[in-house]
Amino acid sequence: MIIWRRSSATAAMMLLALAFLFVVATSGTVTSNGSTGDCNPDVNIPTGGPVRGICFHYRHSSSHHYPTGTGTGATGTKTRRRGRYFPMIPYGAPPVGHKRWTHATPAAPWPNEPRLDLSKIPTRICPQPLMPGTNFVTHAGVEDCLTLAVWTPAIGGGPTNSIPNRLYPVMVYFTGGSFASGYATMPLYNASSLVDPPTSSNSKTGGPVVVVNVNYRTGLFGGLAHVGLGSHTNFGFTDQRLALRWVQSNIAAFGGDPNRVTIFGESAGGSYIYMHLVAGMHHRTNKNDDEPKEKLFHRAIAQSGMPGLPLLSLAEAQHLRGVALEQRLNCTRHTPEESLSCMRLERSVTQVIEAIQLGGCPARPGEWSMVGRTL
Repeated sequence: MIIWRRSSATAAMMLLALAFLFVVATSGTVTSNGSTGDCNPDVNIPTGGPVRGICFHYRHSSSHHYPTGTGTGATGTKTRRRGRYFPMIPYGAPPVGHKRWTHATPAAPWPNEPRLDLSKIPTRICPQPLMPGTNFVTHAGVEDCLTLAVWTPAIGGGPTNSIPNRLYPVMVYFTGGSFASGYATMPLYNASSLVDPPTSSNSKTGGPVVVVNVNYRTGLFGGLAHVGLGSHTNFGFTDQRLALRWVQSNIAAFGGDPNRVTIFGESAGGSYIYMHLVAGMHHRTNKNDDEPKEKLFHRAIAQSGMPGLPLLSLAEAQHLRGVALEQRLNCTRHTPEESLSCMRLERSVTQVIEAIQLGGCPARPGEWSMVGRTL
């Protein structure tokens, strides 16, 4: 595990990150998706619009990783965790049709009325192939998947468009999955233990934080290199950068501090952390921008993943990957631009996923997402 930091506070963040990977809510009850006095599920997102999340409580077994919260350190009892959950918040415009294999742009705002009830939006998974031994189906996912999930402590009182008096540190998580799979709302990434950590005297997990889990494009959809695209690739990575810009603009409305943002990830997500460190903490409008815009993050934790994966050059990836996919989809045309148009507009998500599952394209998905330039 590699930790990049500017203050000793990152050590506490590291412990929170470790806890995040191991704790899954084994049983739980949603208490309400309406105001409960000390928990208000309504938030007005500055760049989006009004949303309604879920006020929850979970009852956990306190054995293994967490004390009981009673101050005794005893195990085997139950402890209640409370907070708010906001799944399926759009941060990027749907990368569909002619926008397939383009860098994502911010999601459009939605109407003030009616309030967007996030509890009623079906889970969206970015397109990904069957992963043996998991619950994935063969053709999992839709391209309109650029959403994120926010977990917060239970915050109530005050008007729904006000920023809470106390702002908590923010942790933004990028999932693993060999650059080919994974999604923000997997049960594994239940963050209730971070937003409402134990309060006993022997707790090592620190105080509550606001957690953001990000959906981003993976596999072929996240990193295709093709001559018709020029130097543009690494779409999954730029999805993540766009999500970090969303955090800077909106997280205060959820009780998060945009000036205390830690990014973390495991496996492929850990490798992406290194890419973010190389690309820089600031958002730039272009590679030659000498005056960077807002700071996107302040600390970083890489939980596995490697900073030096063997990568193809852009030209190699365009030939070995882009041409292979083009041929597999029977989209070879007179010009690269016409071939790309065929792959975008005349081939379905299922056909693209099957192209790598059934052959024609090498089965090293990391090389799809890591080749070429980053923004």
